[in-house]
Amino acid sequence: MEVKDANSALLSNYEMESRSVTQAGVQWHHPGSLQPLPPGFK
Repeated sequence: MEVKDANSALLSNYEMESRSVTQAGVQWHHPGSLQPLPPGFK
């Protein structure tokens, strides 16, 4: 596997996890980089 492909796979996985964490409203993964919740999220 090329390094490029490995990085892409890692990035995709990280983005999916970030979305799941944000949707759950739990920001324990990276408390230093909290993102604003999407509009209408309660």
